[in-house]
Order: sequence, then structure tokens, then C-alpha cells
Amino acid sequence: MVFGKLWNESAKRFPLLTMSVTNGTLAATGDIIAQTVTRNNSENIDGKKKSHDFRQTARFFLYVSMFAPISYKWYSILSHRFPMKPVVGNMKRKLGKDEWKVVSKRVMTDQVLFAPFAVSMFIGVMGILENKSTIQIKQNFKDRYLVTLAAGYFLWPAVQIVNFSIIPLIYRVPFTGLASLFWNAFLSISNSKTSFKDAAKIPE
Repeated sequence: MVFGKLWNESAKRFPLLTMSVTNGTLAATGDIIAQTVTRNNSENIDGKKKSHDFRQTARFFLYVSMFAPISYKWYSILSHRFPMKPVVGNMKRKLGKDEWKVVSKRVMTDQVLFAPFAVSMFIGVMGILENKSTIQIKQNFKDRYLVTLAAGYFLWPAVQIVNFSIIPLIYRVPFTGLASLFWNAFLSISNSKTSFKDAAKIPE
């Protein structure tokens, strides 16, 4: 596949830039999906359909592009801290008991340490990009942090089990970016709501 070859070549030469652009594009796509869904189910005060908020899409692209290198560094740390023979060229190979222990440690560490950090970063940085006041950002933390973190625990442990067991390090950030397509749509919907409780009712 031509695109795959081009992506691999780009990732070898410019890994962080390639991951940033890839994940930023996927995040922007998720936001477009979210805005399309909410726009089709809501109207402005004058009864007209809401127009697309391109600034919000740009904010998602910018934020996720900046966060991708952090994710890559974190995955590198996990691979170094909990080493395991990579499953490359033999996807049918079954993982042994010890390897599953390593995967479990990676997932547990990721969800206990990195997941809370990632949610905090999202709420804080997006608040800054939206020019919100310190008081507003603090209120966003109060309203959204625990709900967003809890919602993430229904998705990310399963995603990371796959990611940390059979996905090579260079592809782990793009893999989570692909999984984030619908997660970012959820975040985008919740971020655009005046009340996060309303957003939490939207089915995933």
C-alpha cells in the first residue's frame, strides 16, 4: 500500500512530526464527526442549524499534535521499564504467561499514572486555547475531570492491552490515535456542552 510505505518512510525520518500530524488529523476528524452529530440535533435561537466551528476543530488538531510526542515518550519509557520481546513478523505467535504479566504491568501503569495526567492536560490546555479564565478552567475540572476519566476507563484498558501486546512501538501512538477517533468525538461533544452531565448522556 502506497500510503503505508510513505508513512513508514516519514516515521523513520521524522517520527515525532509524523505522529503529531497523524494524530492531529485523526483528532480533527473526530471533532468534525462530533460537531456534525450535535449540529444535526440542535438549532440556534433563530431556528437555523448551527454552523461548523472551525476554531474548535483547529484547537483539537493543535492540542493532539502537541500531545503526540508526549505519548510517544511515555510509551518508550514503559517499553524500557517493562521490556518484552516484540511480536514482529509473527503475529500468530501466542504470548506466554510472563509476557502477559508484562502487558498487564504496562496497562496498569499507563491507566494509573498517564490516564489522569492526560485528562488533566486536555481540560487545562483546551481551556487555555479557548481563552477561558482561571476560574472557568477550575470549574471545568470540577465538572468534567472524574466523569471523563471514568468514561475513559471503559475504553482505554482494552485498547492498551492490544497496543502493548502486539503493536510495535513506532505504531503505538498512531494506533491510539485511531482508537481516539471516536473518543475525541466524545470529548469534543462534552467540551462544547455548557453542562458536562448532558454530554455524558450521549451514547458512545
